[in-house]
Formats: sequence, C-alpha cells, structure tokens
Amino acid sequence: KAPDFQSFGKWLNEKDLREKQERSTNDFSENEDAMIGFYLGNLIAYSDTWTKLSLRELPILGFSDYGMLNFIQKLKNPTKKEVVKYHIGENSTSFEALKRFKKNDLIEEEIDPDDKRLRRVRLTKKGTEVCKKSLEKAIKLSSLLVGNISAKEKQEFRKILEKLFKFHNNLYKHSSKED
Repeated sequence: KAPDFQSFGKWLNEKDLREKQERSTNDFSENEDAMIGFYLGNLIAYSDTWTKLSLRELPILGFSDYGMLNFIQKLKNPTKKEVVKYHIGENSTSFEALKRFKKNDLIEEEIDPDDKRLRRVRLTKKGTEVCKKSLEKAIKLSSLLVGNISAKEKQEFRKILEKLFKFHNNLYKHSSKED
C-alpha cells in the first residue's frame, strides 16, 4: 500500500523492528521480575528522551544535574566532596559534572577557610536561574511521565516506587560496588 519504494522500505524496517522487539520480549515473558525489568528499562529510556528534549535549552544534561544543583542550592555552600557523596553515580562522573557547571558559570568555587584542602561550591546567579527553570520543567515533565494512570493508580504506584527507592537507596549507601 506504500506509494513509493522509500515508504515501503521504511515500513518494512519498522515491521522488522517490531517483530524483533516482540521476540526479545517473549524470551523472558514468563518471568515476572524480568518483565518488570523490561518495562522499567524502557520507561527509563523514554524518560531520558523526554528529559533531554525538555532541558535542551538549558546548560545541564538531565535531572541528575538538576539534583546536584538543587543540593548545592539547599546547602548554600557545601564542599565538593559533600556534593559528590550525595549524588547517585560514579564519583568521577560527579566531579566531571562539577567541572562542567563551573565552566558554564553555574557554580563558583572557593577554598574552605578552615581547611585549605577542601573546596566549597555555591550557585552563581545563572546557576540559581537554571535551577529554577529546571524545577519548572521537571514539574511539567512529571505529568507526561505518569501518563494516563488514574489518581488511585498514582497513589498505589507512588507507594510502590517509594518502597523500591528505599530498597535501592539503602543498598547503594551500604554496599560496596564489588558486592
């Protein structure tokens, strides 16, 4: 039914992709944990895509960056080590984000007056504005991310997500990477 070969080729590729996805889903469809992981993984991918599109005008890479900036804003003048310890992820990635923030004039850095080995950070005027705009975008994006579930489903889902968050937060804080 395609009007030309280019459209037919595109349709054929999309059909092949759908069939491959169905086959990969069926490989573990009998395992509840695997299916939940499959759906969570795909939701994370969608969330990442929507987040990047939402924040494309801002000098941050995602809501992980926003979380770091927000933490700096709340603590006013934390050390770099405190920011990195708070952040979920690799320490090197967190330190790289702090370098990027400084380069983009989102934070400024100073030597701690009591301990010259420590560096403290605080938001610049631009960083404060980016933090504010990021929060506005996060609130709007949240409506898209929860999709078309009912108010009752939202309450149930929030409880489940909170339980999973507490489990993973505890695991992250109290386990070594080798474990």
